[in-house]
Amino acid sequence: MNGKVDFYEIYEYYYLPFYKTCNFKWFIIFLIGILIAIFSYLIIKFVLKRKKDKGISASLWAIAELKKLDINKLLSKENYKKFYFDLTFIIKKYLHKRYGWFTENRTDEELIRYLKDKKFDSNLLGSLEKFISGALWIKFADQEALKIQAKKDLDLVHQIVYETKIEVEKT
Repeated sequence: MNGKVDFYEIYEYYYLPFYKTCNFKWFIIFLIGILIAIFSYLIIKFVLKRKKDKGISASLWAIAELKKLDINKLLSKENYKKFYFDLTFIIKKYLHKRYGWFTENRTDEELIRYLKDKKFDSNLLGSLEKFISGALWIKFADQEALKIQAKKDLDLVHQIVYETKIEVEKT
């Protein structure tokens, strides 16, 4: 032996795993950026929607929704059913927005019991009870709905909204 040792090629070509490559790292940074952007967009959209909802009072919202209902376009029984479903939805949502009561996903009978428990105005409660019983008849009966009854019920819901307005809104 002459003192000089040769090294043998015992190593194969070096392979860099994909997760250690520069392209993969940039892809992950890009993906995180996209996720942050989507998350930010959803938060901003939610906050702006809440501000928009809080910007309009409950009674103004209800009046605007009631104005969208047109009795003159009701030509068939199905139209009357949709009209009454919309009308009961508006009054339930109005009570939720106005008083903070959870009335939206209650049946009509549960709504009446709930309002009695909350000591809602007895005159308005009687009118509302009459309206709901009429709405139930219209929604599920096989008889044709009368336009006069629909007009009376629409006026009744208008009256409930106007009589339960907050004093600040009346001025």
